[in-house]
Amino acid sequence: MESFIENTKKALKDIPPVYIVGALAFVIYLLETHPILAGFVVFGFLITFIFKKWGVIILSILADFADYMGAAVPIVGDFLDIFIVIIQAARYGTQGFVGLFELIPFADLFPILAINAAFAEHKKKNNPATT
Repeated sequence: MESFIENTKKALKDIPPVYIVGALAFVIYLLETHPILAGFVVFGFLITFIFKKWGVIILSILADFADYMGAAVPIVGDFLDIFIVIIQAARYGTQGFVGLFELIPFADLFPILAINAAFAEHKKKNNPATT
């Protein structure tokens, strides 16, 4: 248990405070307006924290699946997509913003977030100097 706490402190030390404050403000807003979506956001933070390599891909697949299952409601689905785009941009740089195409009407029927995350991980693996 100690190693988990130490790893958590070490990982949080590397994250800029602006990201932490922004994430907390976003979760508080979601708790007031969309509690289920807030749970997904907290779950997303845990997934990306625990599974560093595969976390963004798993989260992107879950978000695309949620679009199919009804989160494509204009307001709720857009918040979810923007959350995933922010995570992808933090991990992959400017390539993470490709996910903004999910905000185009009916474009969220395609798994843009999952494809972008998989492509970015493939690119990062094959050419680590450019990312």
